[in-house]
Amino acid sequence: MCKLYTAVHASIALSKSLQAACRYSACPNQKTLLAVTRLKSLISVLIFVSSMVFSIFDKGEMAYSQEWHHDDSTMRHAASADSKAERDSRALPIVQASLSALGALSAQNLEVTGEVLNLDGSVRGTFTWKDVGKIHEAELSTASHHRYFRVGSNPKNEQDGKSITLQPHQLAASVPRHLPGQLLLDELANLNWSFEFIANEECNGHSCGHVRVLDCATALTQAVSVQDWWFDNVSALPVKLKTRIPRNDNALIYDDDVTVYLTWQDSVIGRIPKQLRNCEQVECGSLFDLQRVVAVPGGNR
Repeated sequence: MCKLYTAVHASIALSKSLQAACRYSACPNQKTLLAVTRLKSLISVLIFVSSMVFSIFDKGEMAYSQEWHHDDSTMRHAASADSKAERDSRALPIVQASLSALGALSAQNLEVTGEVLNLDGSVRGTFTWKDVGKIHEAELSTASHHRYFRVGSNPKNEQDGKSITLQPHQLAASVPRHLPGQLLLDELANLNWSFEFIANEECNGHSCGHVRVLDCATALTQAVSVQDWWFDNVSALPVKLKTRIPRNDNALIYDDDVTVYLTWQDSVIGRIPKQLRNCEQVECGSLFDLQRVVAVPGGNR
């Protein structure tokens, strides 16, 4: 993986696991509680030190300059000779097999519309996802809620008529999860992205290959771009994707966002999800049914 992708992330994950163990079952003893407390203190120190290191190595990128997000030539698509990205020989065949199963073609500009369904199958609302060039737009409407989100030039985040400011590191963490083939194609073509095989694991009733994908361009992108993919070992199709939603004031503190791919359909760019679950929009458990997929004019992706 990336050279700066260090023990900070492992410590955060370990702390979450220990806290969960103590939350849902009795902690073995007071020593365990003390260990959790001490680990949380250590993580706070590591986050502080890492933030200082990020600011030194990335020359102010942690100051959340808007220029950081929009400088595509250096931040997103330049295959830098200094990139620290590593590509695991066990991970690449899994990703390439998935792209083949998806029939993923070169990325196009698309508009996807559909319905948000409740667990009982009733319609909760509607959504539109539009990807044109480097711009991703998402609009969701229910009887009591409306949200518009735009990443790229002129970013916006509006909920029920109120504008909510997002920092560039939050915008950078947003990816079109409903287009897994195009997302993986873009990342595979960019030599700043690393691919690491984690393990063969059970995932949603499937035997899956777990691959971690990460943008190594800078320390900041390493903090927000982490993607964990689970690919079915039989069909090679994606089963689950986990990404990060960083906190507004600190790119190193985040919540996990999980997308589960349930069924698939053919489209103008190969196979894309027909139905998926995503815990970021509306609430966990809502089902997104992609009903109409059309190519639209616009800039190059």
